[in-house]
Amino acid sequence: MEEGPALARTVPNFDGAILATTLASDILNSARENFKQKIYDTAFEESKNSIRAAASALLIADGYIASTFESTYDYLLERYPDLPLSNWEMIENWNTRGLFYMLLKSMGIIKTKQQAKEAITTAEEFLASVGSIIGVKR
Repeated sequence: MEEGPALARTVPNFDGAILATTLASDILNSARENFKQKIYDTAFEESKNSIRAAASALLIADGYIASTFESTYDYLLERYPDLPLSNWEMIENWNTRGLFYMLLKSMGIIKTKQQAKEAITTAEEFLASVGSIIGVKR
């Protein structure tokens, strides 16, 4: 893997990876709670953040820091191809903010409950995979 400005080498940090995994788990628990309370937009965003924290855990454990989604995704695709990366990419590309989104939502075209559920499921799968890779049970 070539290093560029979006991916920097650092010292591998297992403790930092454990901390990031714990953070990902905490965020996912909050997403689940928000889903139960029917706060679907927040559940969706927290699920994305849980995946981001779990992805960061792998980079930290391997001794990398990434500054963009693309560099993180490319690194993980090369190093950990069995992660549910395509699901994560789909979730990252869902636009859940802005006027156009609000218009579609008000028309009933966008089903935020389903998007939130899919995001939570992907976050659960992603976190379980990351936990297996770095040896953390969740």
